[in-house]
Order: sequence, then structure tokens, then C-alpha cells
Amino acid sequence: MSNHCIEKTGTSIFLTLLILLQSCTVYQRTPISIDEAVAYNRSVKVITVTDRKLKFKRIEKTDSVYYGLQKSGGKIQKIALNPNNIKAIKKPDRVTSTLITTTSITASVLFLTYLLLQDSFRWDTDSESSYSY
Repeated sequence: MSNHCIEKTGTSIFLTLLILLQSCTVYQRTPISIDEAVAYNRSVKVITVTDRKLKFKRIEKTDSVYYGLQKSGGKIQKIALNPNNIKAIKKPDRVTSTLITTTSITASVLFLTYLLLQDSFRWDTDSESSYSY
């Protein structure tokens, strides 16, 4: 395989992993209450009693009704939430998400470096030594 082909393949793998990992979000194991989610005022994942997973930009409370705000088609939609239908609400674990993304990108870069440099460090064992004794 030529170096040019390896470079193209390596670059495409790297860019694919970079795009995929930028959207990676790890959520905390311990759920929070709906009132804590309102006070958190950031993105959360809601798991319903039917195990449906919904991601919201944030949850707000208006006139004792909870709404999850979702972005759909460039517009923000308000979806009414019934607290009785919610099994758990989880907020993102920013530290773990950053750590996983950084580790994955570092591993990808090291793998690409290995692919690109593996031909440079090959020992040619079939050739005779140029040294004469």
C-alpha cells in the first residue's frame, strides 16, 4: 500500500472519529429531580417510564407546568412534561465527556502516526550487511 493511500485513509479515519467524538456526551449515573433540572438550566436527558430517552436543551417551569425545550428544524419546541411519566432525569458529566473525547482523539492521532510512520522504521532483514570484516 502506498504512503499516499495510507495518508488518505488515515486522514479520513481521523476526521470521522473527530466528528463522532465531538457529539459524545456521557451522563451522570445519579438522576436529579425535575426541580433540580429546572434550576440546572442546561441540557438534560429525560428517561420516561416507557424507557424512551428524550434530550432537551433545558427544562423550564411555567404556571406549574414543566416544559422540555428541544431544537427541531432550527426552531425551539416546548414539550409539556408530566412528572409522573418520568423515570429519571440525568445531567451531562462534563468531566468524563471531555476525558473520553480527549483520550479518543489522542489514541486516534497515535494510531494515525503509527500508520504513517510504520514504513519508516521497517528493518530490511533480507539485504546483506554492507560491512565487511
